[in-house]
Amino acid sequence: MEADDEPVGYGRPPRAHRFRKGVSGNPKGRPRYAFSGPDEDSILSRVISRKIKIAVDGRTRRVSIKEAIALQLVDKAAKGDLGAIKVVMAVGGAGEMRRDLPPEFDEDFRILLKRLTSLRSCGQSV
Repeated sequence: MEADDEPVGYGRPPRAHRFRKGVSGNPKGRPRYAFSGPDEDSILSRVISRKIKIAVDGRTRRVSIKEAIALQLVDKAAKGDLGAIKVVMAVGGAGEMRRDLPPEFDEDFRILLKRLTSLRSCGQSV
């Protein structure tokens, strides 16, 4: 089949003019979420990174929701909430404490946490 025999018309440009030199066939590329949609993690991170106003020591501050959650969790842990203490220590507080304190304090902290857990499970208030 020769080039002259090919049909030319709508959707079938002449072979010599089909593609422009130096131009991509897909200039915009694939859309970002074309197949799977946005990740749930990115939605959550976008929501908790929003700024809100909170009162800290009688003053109003603008902090991210993530920081507000962390502040509330640490406050609960400081008041003796055992669940909050465990979360703070698991998330990163224990690692930071280990850098600041000598190693023998780490074992003492474990013993104290075990005693607090046993007291709470027996129903005694601490």
